[in-house]
Amino acid sequence: MKENKFRVWDGLRMTTSGIMFSTTGGVVFTAGGMPLMQYTGLSGKNVKEIWEGDIATVECECGYRANMPVEWGYNGFRLKKRWSHRFPSGELEFNHSERVEIKGNIYETPDLLEAK
Repeated sequence: MKENKFRVWDGLRMTTSGIMFSTTGGVVFTAGGMPLMQYTGLSGKNVKEIWEGDIATVECECGYRANMPVEWGYNGFRLKKRWSHRFPSGELEFNHSERVEIKGNIYETPDLLEAK
């Protein structure tokens, strides 16, 4: 069973401060509208935890490498890629997290995402 962990971007750094849990209904929210990110329960290549909002470098079977943000999908976490002819699908499931290397996150290193 995955551990439920959360973090927020406070404008300067990732932190666990400012996260509040409602005892009625199990709602999680943040102070001041800070973006909330959840731990996926997975670890990447370097045994680094993979979080929503991280930027991961993934290599597909054809050898093409791309940076993709980790986002919540229809029924779980996904790597979301803007359209590319090399990745026929816009989303990849975490089938092989050992092939995922975390390079940064969307707040501290947004330049890692390709603008295509």
